[in-house]
Amino acid sequence: MDASEGVRDDETSSPNRPDRRRFLRFSTRRLLLAVTLVSLPCAWVSRRLIASRIQAEAVLALTEQGVSIGYLREWDRVNDRFSGAGPPGPAFLRELFGEHFFLVPDIFIVDKFHGEKEALALLTELPTLTGGGIVDTPIGDEIIPILTQLHRIEDLSLYGTKVTDRGILRLTELPRLKNLIVSKTLVTEEGVHEFQRRCPDCVVHRENDDSDE
Repeated sequence: MDASEGVRDDETSSPNRPDRRRFLRFSTRRLLLAVTLVSLPCAWVSRRLIASRIQAEAVLALTEQGVSIGYLREWDRVNDRFSGAGPPGPAFLRELFGEHFFLVPDIFIVDKFHGEKEALALLTELPTLTGGGIVDTPIGDEIIPILTQLHRIEDLSLYGTKVTDRGILRLTELPRLKNLIVSKTLVTEEGVHEFQRRCPDCVVHRENDDSDE
């Protein structure tokens, strides 16, 4: 072995010489971490864009048929009044992504409905709804399968509808329901008692009318 070969061997085996393979391994890990950190928010934005477009289409179709939709920003829950708040989100992002990217549907009101009853199934495209009312409308138990899909509903009014005992008993499937109004409906006192037996945490409001006398 000559001297030059000994020098190369010493350089190769030197503990102070950087391990290129280890450097590349750590660089790859950092790259994967960076890609992951960037892709997570991008994936969220993509999902939110799809959801906001579905939401916008559902709201447009519902409002065209006389359904009113209220948004979370419009109501001050602390003081129980209209908030007077402006549109949510920065203006340039609303322009880029659309208004519904930031809007959160919170309540629905059906009192001037003039469309097909089946169209109310579009309410299920608004999973953030926490309250609603179907008022003085000749809709009966056919609306119940739609309402039972609104799992965040806490307050619900069926005042003046054709809903029956059988219909409201299915509403016990709503896990967050706290207040239910069934005045001027076909719901009987016996139906209310059975409902409250099954769902004791929900308060049912039923005013007496001529059918009770």
